[in-house]
Parts: sequence; structure tokens; C-alpha cells
Amino acid sequence: MVNDAIKGDIRKNAEMKIVLVHGKPHLCLFATKDISVNEELRFNYGVPNLPWRKAGEDLVNHEGNAVTNVKSQKDTTHLSDEDMVHEVRNDVRHLESQAEILLMKM
Repeated sequence: MVNDAIKGDIRKNAEMKIVLVHGKPHLCLFATKDISVNEELRFNYGVPNLPWRKAGEDLVNHEGNAVTNVKSQKDTTHLSDEDMVHEVRNDVRHLESQAEILLMKM
């Protein structure tokens, strides 16, 4: 399991890359620093406005100290289920278009 970490989050410890194997694209997760036993894998999903990202959210580092210099995405907790589905579909379309652009560059 891999969890989301916004840009600038000190807990971010991995990144996703597209690797071509026999001409087929595969998403591969690579560590960006040493990862301790039982440490969560975290990378930036690259999608803005995810429901679990709340404005003003305080992040906490591994020592339990608040990190205030990291900005979260806008608060989406007020959205109706229908609006949330619309937001997620837009986010999926955004990811698909990013993947297509990356593949064209290869």
C-alpha cells in the first residue's frame, strides 16, 4: 500500500515512474530515500483536490513536531457525493492525459 504525500511533505519517500518493458508501460515505485521497517510508503499522487486533503491541515514529522510550511490542497469535504464523483472523474482524466504525454515523450 502506498499513501499520498503532497509536494513538500517531509514524509514523501518514493516516486512513481513509467518503465517500458517489451514496449508496454508499467508504473514502478522507486524509493527516494532510505525507508525504515514499518514506515509508510508515500508519494505525491499528482492529482489536485483529493478528498482527504484539507485546507489548513497540519502535517506532523516523524518526531511528532508540527510542520507548518507545507500547504494542502483546497478543502473538498463539503462536496456532495455527485460533485465528488465529478471531481474524481476529472482527476482521473487529468492523470490519463499526463500519462499519455509522458508516453509520447518516450
